[in-house]
Amino acid sequence: NTHSDVMSSPSPSRRQSADPRVDFLAGAAAGCTVRATLFPVDTIKTNMQRSGASLSATVQQLLPHRSAVPALYRGLAPALAEVGVNRGALMGVSTGLKQLLPPDLPELARDAAAGFAAGVLKTTTLHPLDTLTCRGWE
Repeated sequence: NTHSDVMSSPSPSRRQSADPRVDFLAGAAAGCTVRATLFPVDTIKTNMQRSGASLSATVQQLLPHRSAVPALYRGLAPALAEVGVNRGALMGVSTGLKQLLPPDLPELARDAAAGFAAGVLKTTTLHPLDTLTCRGWE
């Protein structure tokens, strides 16, 4: 292994040909995992904001009830749908757009341009799902 071999070989973390479908699924899975993990925290925060109660008062109000766990996850399904499509679209569209950009552009410029364009498209297209999630639609 010479210095030039190391410099010319691709980094193991970089993929030579990215598949937008794989990146969509990876983004959706990552987004759903984070949302499902943090959903109870968000529910408690929302209850605190709505009632004006402290953290300890809100938790004490929820925990003694048998329905505490279902209450912490109420509204999870539309939240997962929203974040799965949202993060999946962001990753998949970004990868697809990046493949359309000239390969002679610097990697950072291609990433930035594709990410920006994907973010704009995702936000303008998927905002209604986020609105439904915020209203607690199930």
